[in-house]
Amino acid sequence: MSSDGFDTLGKALATGHTRRQFLKALGAGAVAGLLALFRGSSARGDTRSSNTAERSSVVDQGTGIPNSPNSITAVAGDIRADPEGIAPPRRVALITWKDSRDAERTMTLGAYLYQYDFSFDDGQQVITRSANDDAYGHPGFGYVVSHNTETGNSPLGKVNAPSNVESIVFSGAHHAIHRVELVYDRDTEPDGFGIQIPVVIEWFIATGRDHPVWAVTWKMGETANPQNVNFDDYRMDVRGPYGSLNFDGAAAQDQGDAIGGVAWGHYPFPKQTNAPSDTVRIKLPALAPAPGFTIL
Repeated sequence: MSSDGFDTLGKALATGHTRRQFLKALGAGAVAGLLALFRGSSARGDTRSSNTAERSSVVDQGTGIPNSPNSITAVAGDIRADPEGIAPPRRVALITWKDSRDAERTMTLGAYLYQYDFSFDDGQQVITRSANDDAYGHPGFGYVVSHNTETGNSPLGKVNAPSNVESIVFSGAHHAIHRVELVYDRDTEPDGFGIQIPVVIEWFIATGRDHPVWAVTWKMGETANPQNVNFDDYRMDVRGPYGSLNFDGAAAQDQGDAIGGVAWGHYPFPKQTNAPSDTVRIKLPALAPAPGFTIL
C-alpha cells in the first residue's frame, strides 16, 4: 500500500470526517492495508508468534481503544498432540468470545482446531457441549486436503508443519483472526511431481457471533513446480475445512459424527436436511466460488 493511501486513511480517521468521506478514502487505496493496520493495533490479547513489520503512525492512532468486559481474549495453552500421530505436536491458543446469547465460546486452535467448547438453548434448557479431536477418522478440523486424478493421492494438510501461526486480537478486542501459514506438499507419493503450494488459513471471530468464519487462500502463483507440470493438464481438487470432531454425547468414539441434521449456506442456495445420518456429504452447486475460498 502506498504512503498516500495511508495518509488519506489517516486524515479520515483522525479528523472525524463523514462516513462518505471515509469510504472515499478507502477507495483511494487504503483497502489493501486494512489487515496490516489492524494487526499493528492489536490489543493485549495478541499471541502472535512473530511480526517485525514497522507500525504506521495511522495504526498508533487506534491503540487507545479500550477493551470492554466482554472482549475477546487469546491466551497461550498447552502443547497438543495429534491422536492420529501424523501432525507435529504444537502449542495452542485458547480464543474465547461472547456469542449471540452473551455466553462464552472457546476454540482451541493451533495449526488447526483441536477443540470447540460452546453452549446452546434448546428451548427448555441450556446445554453445554464440547467438540474435540478424540475422534474417529482424521482427528482435528480446519486443515486442507487435495486429491488428484493421477494417483488419487490425498495428503492431509495437518502433516505439514506451519511456517507461522498467530492469533491477532484487533484494537477494542471484539474482532480477532487466527492465521495459519504453511506449504502444502501436494505430491508425496513416489511418482509425484514435487509440487508444493503455499496455503493461508484464517479463522475470523467476532463478538456476538456464534461461530467463526473459516477462509483459505491457495497461492498457486507461488507454487513450487520443479518439473514444470502444466497445470492446465494436471488435475487436482482442493478441500477444506477438513477433519473429524467428536461431539459430546456419542455412545462411542466412532459414533461421534452421528448428527441429527445439517444446514449450510451457499448464497443464494441455502440447503438443509433433518434426516439423521452418520455421514452427511455436502455437494455445493458449481455456480459460484465457495464462501471463504480464494485461489491466487
